[in-house]
Parts: sequence; structure tokens; C-alpha cells
Amino acid sequence: FVDLVFEGWPKQVAQPISEQIHTVLTERHLGLLSVGAALTVVFASNGVEAIRGALSRAYHAHENRSFIRRRSQSLLFVVGGAVLLLLISFLLFIGPLIFGLAARAFPDLGGFNPDWNLPRFAVSIGAAALVVFACHVWLPAGRRPFAELWPGILATLAAWIATTWGFAFYLGTFSHYSAMYAGLAGIITTQIFLYIMAAILILGANLNVVLWRRRETSVANEPASET
Repeated sequence: FVDLVFEGWPKQVAQPISEQIHTVLTERHLGLLSVGAALTVVFASNGVEAIRGALSRAYHAHENRSFIRRRSQSLLFVVGGAVLLLLISFLLFIGPLIFGLAARAFPDLGGFNPDWNLPRFAVSIGAAALVVFACHVWLPAGRRPFAELWPGILATLAAWIATTWGFAFYLGTFSHYSAMYAGLAGIITTQIFLYIMAAILILGANLNVVLWRRRETSVANEPASET
């Protein structure tokens, strides 16, 4: 499941994270793990709060919700995201397993070898679209119709895909982080990758604002041009 979660990430970014998760999953000090997991959720919610503030500024929205409500929503985002990753991993894992059982029951299916890369890619894109949509709808203050949000959402998804491929190519071809940062190379590359992805998410909101202003300007200029 862990390997499936990070399958779409650049290898140099996914490998150190998945290795640490494998280490945590084999750790036997359950008491310390419980405390560490709780702290991880709290620290991750701080990242959600940072994204919330950036999106609210991008949309020029004034935040009037209480601290408890905002923090509870951030914690829900973190826990919900973890559950979503587990669900996606389970679906991507159970598909080939079900096909294998069906091939045993129906030998005629044995000659059919489906390519599971496309379903995995489609599910990953769908999950990313759901996350981006939730960020634009619920994190910033105020409410905006979907008709005004979808350009930034599509632009974010397209830029995320291009950035993932481009960053993986860069790490595999030009990067020398291992020589510069030694054992910290995995942490540095992961931070840079996540920073770029977060910046793209915020730029998607700014794209929506630019499109809104252009539409408002064109509507305001229409009566003047007619007169």
C-alpha cells in the first residue's frame, strides 16, 4: 500500500519517505508511535493552515471563522487525506487481486493481461482533483461557485502532472543533491518538491482571480462601447 501511494511521485522524492514509513510500520514501541502520530497530525494541520491563509489572500477573502473551527477543519483535512490515500491504495491493490481470482475461476481470462498503469493513473488524478477541489471550496473564507473555480483546478492538475515528470527528469539527469547534502538529500528534495506543488496550488487560485477581473472588466466596458 505504501509503495502504491507514492507510485506517481518522483523516485528520488518517494523513496526516502516510503523507507521511513516502512520503518515506522515495523516499529514495536506503540506508545511512542501513538504520541508521534498525534504530533504528526498536528504539524500537518499547520501546513493546511498555511495553504488556507495563502488561498484566502489569493481570493482576497476576509477570514471571519473562529480558530477552533479552522483548526478542526485542518485536522479533518489531514485525517481525511490519510484515509483517502489508504482507500486509493486498497482499490489499486484489490483490482489485480480480484482479476487474479477471476482468472482462476474462468480460465479463458488467463490469456488477457490488462495494463493496470492507466487505471492507477486515472484514480490518482481523480484523487488529486478531489483534493484540489476541496482546498479551493472549503479552505479559503467565503464561497465561490464551481464555474469560477474550475479553470484554476484544471490548471493546477495539469501543472502538477508536468511538474512531477519534469522534477523526476531533473533529479535523474542534472541534480547533484546527494553530493551537496549527503544524507539530507532525500529531505531536501522532498521539501523542494512539496513547496513547488503548494506554490502551483496557490497560483491556480490567482489564475481564477485574474479571470474574474477580466470578465468583470469586459462586462463593465460593454455598455460604454454600445453608447
